[in-house]
Amino acid sequence: MRKRRQTARQKQTQPKKQIRKKQEEKKTYIGKPCYSKQGFLVVVILFSIAFLMFINIHMTITFGYSPKLLQLYSPFGIDIGKGVRGAIVEGGKYNLPLAYSIPTYTLWINPHEPSTEGQYLMIAYRLGLISPSASREKKEAIIREVSDIVHGKIPEDMPINVRYTNHKYWWVDDTQERIYPHHTASYTIAAPIIGFTTPDGTGIDGLELTLNDIIRAKYIPYKSFLLRTPDIAVKTTIDLGIQYKAEILLDQIEREIHPMSSWIVVMTPTGAIRAMAIRPTTRLDKNRQPVYNPVISGRFEMGSVLKPLTLMWAMEKIGLKLTDTFDDTGSLKVDKYVIKSVIPAGKHATVLKGLKLSSNVVFAQVALKLGYENYISEARLFGLDKPTGIELPGEISGILPPKGNVYLAVSGFGYGIYITPIELLRAYTPIATGGLLYNPTLIEGIYIGDKYTPAPHRPPKRVISENVANTVRQALTEVVHDSIVRARVFVSGKEIKVAGKTGTAEIAMHGEYSSKQRMFTFIGMFPADKPEYIIMTTVYRPQNLPKGVRFASQVAAPIFREIATFIATREGMLPDK
Repeated sequence: MRKRRQTARQKQTQPKKQIRKKQEEKKTYIGKPCYSKQGFLVVVILFSIAFLMFINIHMTITFGYSPKLLQLYSPFGIDIGKGVRGAIVEGGKYNLPLAYSIPTYTLWINPHEPSTEGQYLMIAYRLGLISPSASREKKEAIIREVSDIVHGKIPEDMPINVRYTNHKYWWVDDTQERIYPHHTASYTIAAPIIGFTTPDGTGIDGLELTLNDIIRAKYIPYKSFLLRTPDIAVKTTIDLGIQYKAEILLDQIEREIHPMSSWIVVMTPTGAIRAMAIRPTTRLDKNRQPVYNPVISGRFEMGSVLKPLTLMWAMEKIGLKLTDTFDDTGSLKVDKYVIKSVIPAGKHATVLKGLKLSSNVVFAQVALKLGYENYISEARLFGLDKPTGIELPGEISGILPPKGNVYLAVSGFGYGIYITPIELLRAYTPIATGGLLYNPTLIEGIYIGDKYTPAPHRPPKRVISENVANTVRQALTEVVHDSIVRARVFVSGKEIKVAGKTGTAEIAMHGEYSSKQRMFTFIGMFPADKPEYIIMTTVYRPQNLPKGVRFASQVAAPIFREIATFIATREGMLPDK
């Protein structure tokens, strides 16, 4: 009886337990996704594959080439090769290139793997020789052409190299060739300015190095695509016509008097470098080695070309006048040192006469009257101890003279102060601009695609009064007219007035100054009333000077006249009234 009752109870309670269990199961699965565990696993696997493909593409673009990836994507015309390095162009209206790159290709194939027409067609796609939508006849023709390329028969107009590998896939490397189109048989025009690149397109010297981060080939990620950078070109301030003329003049000087170095720098009063020619130089496509640039990397005692600066500073700080007088009997003793003038100005010589005769004795006395503190403060204000910031690597700064009467006296006429030529050229800009100091620059702006953006430049600063600057410029105009005949410029028989100064500096060797080793410099600006150009011409240690040639007025001034006449004639400058 008891067993029957238990059995009956179990039958009554069993359905209730099953109902509760089902209800609990329903509650448990409320709000959960409807897919199974197997479906979830499939989604995870697909997501992982997609992620790995993205990483593969990203790593390929960043660090190299994936042959399999290139083979996969080439038929669809997707260019995942590297971009081309941007161009460097001149500052004229035609934007003639000074340096540019062309794309080249290296085709890697396994000579032991059988080649098929399908592979040839994919190679043609990858090299950009044909589009996927081309007709059947064109595809058949291009297959034969690619077959010839693979077997080494490459047309001259195709920048393609063929290399062999044991890899089972073929692939194409995008490379580029840097072209420097303006050159002679022995050198590239403006080589020290342009610089050069490594075979992989990295800038090493000159503007190629300075602008490397701007013009180097790189990628821009955009949504799901990888796009090459837009065409980039940096516009320089260089005038190719003036640069060519400067190079030709230095060739002539090199043939005639064999200097150890020489240079011509043409600059506007606002600092734009129109030409910078230097010897020795190189041909960039044959000898890619850095070229020493003395204009920015050399310190020199520049001599009498510093006298206009001493004059300006004394006029500004102590009220010196051109009519003030000093005695110059040929020599002046300062402490134990004797200063001599090549041509004595005589007793009661005016400052203007001392400037015209380039009297060392007069300007030593001017410097001593100015005083060391005033001299140094003005030299620093004019930036003779600071790099100019020109866009070239390797620029150094000048060294100002230490304290002492002898140092101060000789610095008044350009000795004992070691400066770079580009610093001195900058220091002349206030004379041309009415007292404003401009920093030199080689960059005018940048093209990104069709958009042009001017380069930002530091604003000028006033370092001298307008009256003093104009007075000194007028004095330098008289200096050229009366004393430096070889620097005078004529167009159609009429004179374009020039303001300028020579400097003949003996070079210190083995503890003493050598009268046989000299540096000849002329700095001039024209037209003198409202200068448009400032030009420095320098010949350093010529080895074959004609007999009787001893001064910058005989060596550097005629070079200035040649290039200034060329510019004035080309630009149709009218003679001064």
